Amino acid sequence: MTTSHPFLKSGILWFISGLLYVSASVFLNDRTIYAFLGLSATLLLALSLRGVYRFMGQDAKERPLTVGIWAFVIGIPFLFAIYGLAYLEAVNAISPDTAEIANTIAILVGSTLTYGVGPALVSYSGLRHNLVPRWISWAGLIGGLFGLLWIGWVWLIPPSSILVFLPSVLLTYIWQLALGVVLMRFKETVHASIAGEPGV
Repeated sequence: MTTSHPFLKSGILWFISGLLYVSASVFLNDRTIYAFLGLSATLLLALSLRGVYRFMGQDAKERPLTVGIWAFVIGIPFLFAIYGLAYLEAVNAISPDTAEIANTIAILVGSTLTYGVGPALVSYSGLRHNLVPRWISWAGLIGGLFGLLWIGWVWLIPPSSILVFLPSVLLTYIWQLALGVVLMRFKETVHASIAGEPGV
């Protein structure tokens, strides 16, 4: 009988992605560093998403979980666009007007899906089983509900009111980091086959 950590790699990638997103927020005014950190975080998010789905779906294949994961899948290209545009702005490779229009669309879609719909539904699914501590799922659910406000970016909520999105950002980061730790610490008992019996 041995113990394995089947979601260790996904947990590490998911956790580091969260750290990089937090770091990107710190360097918001340095567009080059912000872009580099954000692009790296989004890449790791994409690479870890399948493991998170497998982990959360151990109890049941629930529709909220599936829809939440798909929200991340659809939103990730828009996150790449957000951070890619930041880099293009930093090196003056795109006009400010074009960057503003493209960035608004990318934030409207990408942030609504990955800070709102995705965390809310994945966390809601987490509340229906015991794999994740309930406080983590509640943080993700509440952060995700606040994250739905991103759909009002610019046309309802101007950039000057950026603090409106603070609960979404903070709670979503806490949820991502804590969920990463849960994945890393998850252990599975594997029963070795008895000598002479076919391997499992």
